[in-house]
Amino acid sequence: MSEPLGMCCLITFTELFPEYRRFKQTVLRNVTEIHWRYPGLPSHTRVAFESDIHGTGITFVVEWTAEFEAVLETERAAGFYEDAASVKVGP
Repeated sequence: MSEPLGMCCLITFTELFPEYRRFKQTVLRNVTEIHWRYPGLPSHTRVAFESDIHGTGITFVVEWTAEFEAVLETERAAGFYEDAASVKVGP
């Protein structure tokens, strides 16, 4: 059996995201855990994306996230973050 590779997640941001002018989308590779309503500041519910494979993770305020799509990975990526334009996610 091959090693689990996690998920490839395409995240699309809302205009409330502080970096929206520069980043309307991002791709996270080899995500092994997603936590909805991750604990944070009382006024901001968060969503967390973590990678045991890359030993890192990131959280976003839920209101910054328009949607995210998660599909099973097919390879071990060189890093956790990728340019959304360079990665095809889903069918």
